[in-house]
Parts: sequence; structure tokens; C-alpha cells
Amino acid sequence: MRGSIGWALAALVLLGGCAAHEAPPPGAIAIEVTENGFEPAVARVEPGKPVTLIVTSPSNDTRATEMVFEAPGQRPDLPLRKPVRIELAAGGGDTLRYACGMDMFRGMIVAR
Repeated sequence: MRGSIGWALAALVLLGGCAAHEAPPPGAIAIEVTENGFEPAVARVEPGKPVTLIVTSPSNDTRATEMVFEAPGQRPDLPLRKPVRIELAAGGGDTLRYACGMDMFRGMIVAR
């Protein structure tokens, strides 16, 4: 995949939902799924460093119930009002794209 971050399939580790009282780790990227899509739609990260995403779907105003990464088979569920922690290992390349299960909402992580 041209321009995709060279993260191996195993690099995406789903850790279930974060505990409601657990503070996100320093440097984590918070992404909300709203009626407008993934917010922010573009997350910028430092190249060569692991990335932690905390993804929350706070409202029923969207049908985005999963996040589909361009790496085949990576489809973490996005339960309503429950933060989901997604760990991405450091890798090469510059862009990792993702979408909702219906491919209506899209986003990307850009390493630069």
C-alpha cells in the first residue's frame, strides 16, 4: 500500500475498553466519532514512535460502530460511550488510513 505506515498487522493491539476512570496516557490521541465523522479526521504523530489512540463514540448520532484500518482484519469495535484504547507500534511510512465499517467516515494518522 503506497504511502501507508509500515505497521505490521500485529502492530495493532486492541486492549478492549479503557476503564472510565483511567486517564489517557501522555501523548495519546483522542478521537471522537460524531455525526460529522472522526474528529479530528487527521491526527499528526512523530515518525518512528508508537501511537496510542483513545477512540470514543459519545452519541447515537452515528452508525460508526467499528474502525476499519487499511491493514486487513483490523476492525476494533466502537461501543457507545466506552473509550477504546488502540495501540499502534512504531513503523515506517507516513500515512495510515482508516474508516468506519460502512466506509462513510474516514480518517488518517500522518507521521511527519
